[in-house]
Amino acid sequence: MSINFSAMNKLYGVQGSSFTTGAETIAHRAAATGTLTQAPEKTDVISISPQGNLQREIGRVSKSVMAGIRQTDAEDSARIDDLRAQIENHTYHVPTDLLANAILGREAEL
Repeated sequence: MSINFSAMNKLYGVQGSSFTTGAETIAHRAAATGTLTQAPEKTDVISISPQGNLQREIGRVSKSVMAGIRQTDAEDSARIDDLRAQIENHTYHVPTDLLANAILGREAEL
């Protein structure tokens, strides 16, 4: 592997044709010549587009709906198992007035 010191000098903005060896660094050299300057601070910025925000909100709502469906399925499953057991044990009873009202399309009066 070969190192192109000239390209590195250009990359780091160092004047001169080569690097020195030993403990001397670019910062030491700049301090010795009185040209010590700080590099401008660089920061990254992340910006989320309106479409990205909408997609995130849709994902959040979808997860909430799916959690509700799973909970309802579990509750319905337990209710169905209970009804099945009552039918098999011959303990399931439908009040005749509720049955008649359902057939006639009337609401049950409480």
